[in-house]
Amino acid sequence: MGLFKKRFNKQQQAIKTSSSMVEERNKEETDEMIAVPAYIDVSPADIERVSVIAASLAAEHYPASRFVIKKIKQRNPEMVLVSLIAAAVGAEAHPHSQFVIRKITKK
Repeated sequence: MGLFKKRFNKQQQAIKTSSSMVEERNKEETDEMIAVPAYIDVSPADIERVSVIAASLAAEHYPASRFVIKKIKQRNPEMVLVSLIAAAVGAEAHPHSQFVIRKITKK
């Protein structure tokens, strides 16, 4: 019985070391990658124009209310370009499919 214990313990130790090496390698890869934000801040010149338009559209339905706009963001052009290219490449292989890009990272 002691013979089996020694043999099985060695195998479990070997499995633990190989899985820990894979985890360390994955951790190093993810540390190098930077997420590309889907939305970025609007330039200060456009904030007033966008807030006036949004408030006037909302006031059409609720004229007695007061509106406060807290954040104004726009789509990140880099994210849009990369997602369009990735979807086009994917559509080449599967033309009748739909693709949704959820996250883009870069080095």
